[in-house]
Amino acid sequence: MPNLTILVFEDDESWRELLARYLRQSGFSVVIASKYEEAMQALSENTIALATVDIRMVDADSQDMTGLKLIRTLAERAIPSIVLTGYPSLDVVRRAFDYNILAFLTKMDFDVQQFKLLIKKSVSETLREQQTWNATVIRQRTDNLKVFISSTI
Repeated sequence: MPNLTILVFEDDESWRELLARYLRQSGFSVVIASKYEEAMQALSENTIALATVDIRMVDADSQDMTGLKLIRTLAERAIPSIVLTGYPSLDVVRRAFDYNILAFLTKMDFDVQQFKLLIKKSVSETLREQQTWNATVIRQRTDNLKVFISSTI
């Protein structure tokens, strides 16, 4: 499995470390962020393949739901995300799924096996998309090269 980078966005240090430790043991690079600004910096400095996001994180100054804000940013960048929260509510679940998250997990009944399956599924899809994109780019460049060669002969 290639070394893909996963962003863990979590304000609870024990959960942050638990998720990061599991992901590293599974062969992934992990970037952790406990604040929205840290997550944005991680996105600008790394190629993130997947993110786990605590959706109920709130900015102390603005009272913005930074977890939801991050999910929106990830969706805009076509980065899949898995939501993990200790405080699920129907409104938050509905809002999260508006941004095409892969799954909504609760900390109360967190299942490591389910988490592993979600990570594996997401990584497989990401790799498949990258391979399709690479094949498309190679095909386009080959076609452009053929046109260039035929126009110079």
